[in-house]
Amino acid sequence: MTQKQLKPLIFIVLIAVLLLVLLYFGAYQPPDKKPANTSLLTGKYELNMTAPYNATGNTTIYYLTAEDTYSVINHIRRGDGVSSVPIYRSGFLQMSTGPEFVTDILVLDENNESVNYTVVSWQQGFKIELDNATRGMIAYTMKKDPTLNQLEVTHPDFTDTAVVILPYNHTTGNMLLGIASPEPDDIMYDENGRIMLIWGGEDHIRVGYYHESTPARILLLMVTTFTVILAVIFVHLHRVKRLREIRMHLEQSISKEK
Repeated sequence: MTQKQLKPLIFIVLIAVLLLVLLYFGAYQPPDKKPANTSLLTGKYELNMTAPYNATGNTTIYYLTAEDTYSVINHIRRGDGVSSVPIYRSGFLQMSTGPEFVTDILVLDENNESVNYTVVSWQQGFKIELDNATRGMIAYTMKKDPTLNQLEVTHPDFTDTAVVILPYNHTTGNMLLGIASPEPDDIMYDENGRIMLIWGGEDHIRVGYYHESTPARILLLMVTTFTVILAVIFVHLHRVKRLREIRMHLEQSISKEK
């Protein structure tokens, strides 16, 4: 095999090694620390009213899924409460045309009593307007692009801590498959084994996430493809070598006849 023939093969090997490194490294591995509380369920929503990551401030939690929706729960714990919850247009919501992208709204005060509300449109998105300032829980479900496992949101001004809970068996942190931006302030598992990403003081976040098995599947596909490419290259080189040998044999035969 000549140096000229080796160059494309070396280039393919280097690219494959680079992709393997990028796929292997980067996924978050949270320490084994879990919240002490046990989640309760109100309808379709999980309640973490005593969550330890911010027991006194206002917390906005995003429960992500691998489907076309995700849930948002605002825990209002400080001050006189809030009377309006803004939902900003960002990411997939930028393409929406009306408040039908916000569904299953549930508003409970500190006594678990329902609070009346209305959904109104405004220049930057939608608002859930409450009849009176409320401390408690404000939850709703949002539409997202079903083809992308990605969240991009701007938090309400009242949010002290933002928490993103990834679907079970999903992770983030690989620059090829999905990362969290900005870098979370803390990472842990919840009581159900899901990864929690926690920010304090950030008003806009973006999270790309993927199934834990995705890197291994891509790696397997790459190894298979790389093996096939190598096999094709070696078969080609073997045929070229064989043709050259036949050519040399013919030339030698012709020379002897002369």
